[in-house]
Amino acid sequence: MFLKSTIKLFFYLCLIILNSIVVNAETDCDTLSILFNHFGIADKITWPANSNKCCTVDVVTCINDRITELDFMFSNLNGTIANEIGSLTELTRLDIRYNLISGTIPESIASNKKLRFFNVGANKDISGNIPKAICSLTNLEALYLYGNRLSGTIPNCIGELIKLRSLCVDDNQLTGVIPSSIGNLENLVQLDMEKNNLSGTIPESFANLKKLEMFIVQGNKDLIGPIPEITDITKWDFTNTDLCVKDSSKVYSEDLRQCTDEDFKKVKEFNDSLANQENDKSKTDNHDNSNQKSGMIIPIIITVVILISAIFVAFMFVKRNKSKEPNRSEFSSSDEFRSGSIQIIYSKMHNNNNNNNSNSNNSNNEDSHNKLKPSNSNDFNSKTLPIDVDLTNKSKNPDHSKSIDKKIMILNNNNNNNSNNSNSNYSNSILYSLPIEERDEPPPEYTE
Repeated sequence: MFLKSTIKLFFYLCLIILNSIVVNAETDCDTLSILFNHFGIADKITWPANSNKCCTVDVVTCINDRITELDFMFSNLNGTIANEIGSLTELTRLDIRYNLISGTIPESIASNKKLRFFNVGANKDISGNIPKAICSLTNLEALYLYGNRLSGTIPNCIGELIKLRSLCVDDNQLTGVIPSSIGNLENLVQLDMEKNNLSGTIPESFANLKKLEMFIVQGNKDLIGPIPEITDITKWDFTNTDLCVKDSSKVYSEDLRQCTDEDFKKVKEFNDSLANQENDKSKTDNHDNSNQKSGMIIPIIITVVILISAIFVAFMFVKRNKSKEPNRSEFSSSDEFRSGSIQIIYSKMHNNNNNNNSNSNNSNNEDSHNKLKPSNSNDFNSKTLPIDVDLTNKSKNPDHSKSIDKKIMILNNNNNNNSNNSNSNYSNSILYSLPIEERDEPPPEYTE
């Protein structure tokens, strides 16, 4: 099992290393070939694979064999922007305006961290939302998304692009309010949001845009309320909106209408409605989060139960294995089991008195029956032959371990009953020299 797991792990590691080698082997020119295929101009690929010879193409600018600029303006491109665009990590300028590009702006654009100029304007068929991935391009200075079919709202994170000087999202299908975070773009010079479906008010934070020179929001009929004072603005267009100027305004031309109480009332109603929508949204989000948390409780409980069950099973398994081991404490220490040698000698001594008169003087000093006692040289005329069994070294001395199976030495010492010795005894001594677990029968008990 361990060998199979090791082989599988080694196989996966080899795949990862091989994949990294293949990825690293791809050049920027290989990525450009993919882009050309997506743009429908594969016939213009004139460089070999795994090379850097694409840098001589007119639309490409390279530095140290890395593509830094791509200029496809008026190149009659169609198709979509490939996700592989994110592989051009040294790219600083991407201009594909005035083509027939369709599809969406890929999320992989977030990998182009060095991008400063991004223009996909006037392609007419680029759709979908403005991806939040664009907010990762913190070096971006110009963002042109005009003349397409972009929908949804302008992401609030757009205010993180603090180097941005031009933001043009006009002539799309954008909805929602204008993010107040745009007021953080202190370097912003050009802001064009015309011909969309934006609603609400112009955020008061726009008064911080001290460098803003052009501000165009015409055609957004649902824009209401007063326009903040932007001191350095030189070009604006608020036509076809419901915007107005305050009486104290000194910036805008006199042809803009003055704000009335009705305008302020509309603003208040809109803000209240927006606040209610945000509260409902927050409640919905909290409810979804609570559902997610409650949905996570069951898997957590199941996981805990499984872990506890696994621990219990492992405990019982270990306990069962321990219970199968022999309990050596059951063996008597008197049998010298732990010493590795068993020598159990049972002696059955029967005292046969042929002359009662000769032993009458000793009747008060001796028991009527002899008790069990160890054998000694005085009890037997023949020699006792104890057999020592070294249990701990059976494997080392196989000839000695099995040869003693069921060996019983019976030593009979018979004295002549007619001898002149008054203390003659008849003794049967049985020497059991077998391990306890190997004996067929227990040793005979002493009986009177």
